[in-house]
Amino acid sequence: LGPLRRDDLQRLAGQMGVSLTAHDVEWAMEVVGRLIIGDGLRQGYVLCHPSLRDFFYNEKLSESDRHAWESQFIALGQHALSALKSGQWRAEQVSPYVLQFFRFHLERGHAPIEQRLCLLSEEWISAWQAFDGSGFGLLMDVDTVRTCIMSSGCGLRWLSAVMRCMAIRASLASVGSNVPPRLLGDLAKEGMIAVRAARRCAQSAATPEARAYGLLALLRKGVTEQEHVSMNLVEEVKQEAERAKDRKEAIEILADLATLSMTAALTEEIVL
Repeated sequence: LGPLRRDDLQRLAGQMGVSLTAHDVEWAMEVVGRLIIGDGLRQGYVLCHPSLRDFFYNEKLSESDRHAWESQFIALGQHALSALKSGQWRAEQVSPYVLQFFRFHLERGHAPIEQRLCLLSEEWISAWQAFDGSGFGLLMDVDTVRTCIMSSGCGLRWLSAVMRCMAIRASLASVGSNVPPRLLGDLAKEGMIAVRAARRCAQSAATPEARAYGLLALLRKGVTEQEHVSMNLVEEVKQEAERAKDRKEAIEILADLATLSMTAALTEEIVL
């Protein structure tokens, strides 16, 4: 689903009883190198285009294979939480992949509500705060848990968890609402806020229009050094524009995005 570090791959292999050395990983990456971006250390391994991910997952894996892989990724997240709770790991040692994509694996693996409540734990909140400096990424985890509970028809049974979701969201939203979306790019450019935190802040804005302008601000200031991150931001802006209620504003957002894309293309052509 996203960039996997070398130690993530080695831990996954270890869960399946396979000893994977750094040399083994490097050899495998040489074989599939043209399909992969990243070195596994400074930048995690990721497929060069999202459509490849969908193709391999939906077309090349059987249903039982997908279930088996989801179980392994869920186990990877559970291991991280156990290490945090036991004090074996510090919050900053949690893999970025686990933090950002654990909830997706819980969803795709059809994990029960009991298993998803770990996303509301103090350990998980601390890990997010250590990762992006704000904890804004936690919002999507919280919303996922709340949606799962409400769609189950058992809201009363999990009332305390729903209340915790609301409390966490209100706390984070009150912080993010104080930052004008159009200023996020400047703040990230000057190093006053981490790029990850700025992105999460933009994603937590109240309206599609505000979310789109916040993400556009990051693209405009060129604060994302990794190409796949910029591509993802472009897609997010498009999605928010589609959700916008004000069609005139949606057109303006898409026009700004098109202008940025043309400028980037021209700059690349000049450099080459």
